[in-house]
Amino acid sequence: MKKYLYTAVFALTLVYSCTSRNTANNEGSSYGITKEQMATAKTLFDARCGKCHDLPATTDHTASEWKPIVERMAPKAKLSAEEGTWLLAYVSANAKN
Repeated sequence: MKKYLYTAVFALTLVYSCTSRNTANNEGSSYGITKEQMATAKTLFDARCGKCHDLPATTDHTASEWKPIVERMAPKAKLSAEEGTWLLAYVSANAKN
């Protein structure tokens, strides 16, 4: 009986570990930034980018389309290199697929 119980627990553990998880609460981690940095990036996006023009939705572009946009606009928004990295992570994490 124990053998079947251990087998079932192992199988369930294996299945659980292979399922995808919702990363909405940790969306920055795949981009190498913390949740706090991700929140700062959203604030930067809203304040610095929205200062000069209407903000596009992050879903208006793919992550690969956002990269040259952020690189071109970061100096105009007076973002540091670190802030530019955070901003790119923010828009990429929220970009269209």
